[in-house]
Amino acid sequence: RWHREVASHNGAVRFMAGVFFGRLPPASLAEAVAHLRRAAELEPESPLYHVELGFALQEQGDADGARTEWARAVALKSDDRYEAEALQRAKQALEKSG
Repeated sequence: RWHREVASHNGAVRFMAGVFFGRLPPASLAEAVAHLRRAAELEPESPLYHVELGFALQEQGDADGARTEWARAVALKSDDRYEAEALQRAKQALEKSG
């Protein structure tokens, strides 16, 4: 998720973060997708990784892959507060994507 968040910000935001927090390590959407795919493989019953993978795929331009991951996440059940928030984001993204 860190890779996706950092890679998604424009140069000015990354520059300001570097000023306040020191030099940021490089980040890319490709790295984000690779790490999130691995996390989803290791914890297939956790919707968090599927939701975040969906957003990373969307940012890469893979709308079908994003919808697939969000649908996987929504199909999973969870009582965890953070997972419930992620599931809500996935449901909203699915509705927007048609």
